[in-house]
Amino acid sequence: MSSNKIPLLNVKLSAAANYPEWVTSLKLFLRITDINDKHDAWDIIMGEFVKSEGAEGKAWQKANDLALLTILKNCEDNVRSRIGTCELAKDAYDELKKAYEGKTATEFYALLDSLTNIPFDDRKTTIDGHITHYEATWNRFVGVISRADLTAAQDDGFGDGLQRFAKNDRAKAEFLLKSLPAYYSNTV
Repeated sequence: MSSNKIPLLNVKLSAAANYPEWVTSLKLFLRITDINDKHDAWDIIMGEFVKSEGAEGKAWQKANDLALLTILKNCEDNVRSRIGTCELAKDAYDELKKAYEGKTATEFYALLDSLTNIPFDDRKTTIDGHITHYEATWNRFVGVISRADLTAAQDDGFGDGLQRFAKNDRAKAEFLLKSLPAYYSNTV
C-alpha cells in the first residue's frame, strides 16, 4: 500500500436508496488498493485475507484500518453511528450490508418513497437537471430492488410487486410526470 490517503468516494452512504452506488464505489477503490502481491484491501472485507502474525499481520492491520476509515469517511453521520465502534472493516461492512441492502418492507417503502418525493423546482434546477436526478434515483431503485432477497419468510408480496414495478417503463414515466408541478400540465 503506497498511499495512506483516505479517499472521498463519489457518493456518501445515506440510506438504502444509495447503497448500491456506494458499495460499488467502495469495492472499486478497495480492489485497486494492493496490500501485497497476493491481496488487495477488498479481500479484508470479503474475509479472504485474515489477520496473522509478523509482517503479514502488520500489512493486514494497515489494510483493515484503511478499509474501515474509508467506510467511515464515506457515510453520513446517521449511518456512521451504526458502525462507529467497529474495529474491523469486515464487521462494519457486514453491518451496513445487513441494514441497507434492501431486505425489509420498511426499507422497500423508503426506497419507493425516494422515487415519489422528487418535486421539480425551477428555481433550483433546470428540467434537464431534474430529469437526470430522477433517472439516477430510478436506477438506484432498480438496482436495490432487483438484488433484494425475497425469500418467502421475508416478503409478503410487497418486494415482489416492487420488482415487477421496477421493470415497467410506464411506471417510470408516470412517476417522472407526477414530479412536475401543475403549471406543466399543458406540456405533459
